[in-house]
Amino acid sequence: MRDLGFDQDELIAQDNVLFIVRSIEANYLSPALFNDLIEVQTKIFSISHASLVFSQKIMNIEKNTVLFNAKVKVVSVLNDNFKPCGLPPAILEKLNGRK
Repeated sequence: MRDLGFDQDELIAQDNVLFIVRSIEANYLSPALFNDLIEVQTKIFSISHASLVFSQKIMNIEKNTVLFNAKVKVVSVLNDNFKPCGLPPAILEKLNGRK
């Protein structure tokens, strides 16, 4: 979210919204070793009214190998009662533009 220009603390203060992890599907394929040059890649997989599913991949850049991949579902909830709520319109707009 930070890469898209959204700060978690500001989302809580302005929209009373925060994101919680609902589920993770993860595959650990190979270890990262000390001093390995790695990169984390994140892509939007799907967007709904109140949730996001994104894929994440950790790559060993020097060997061009995938070390880890995951599919993560996050849900937007109200900060004061943790009930699901719609994604803030500004986030939906920005995410739909990057899909």
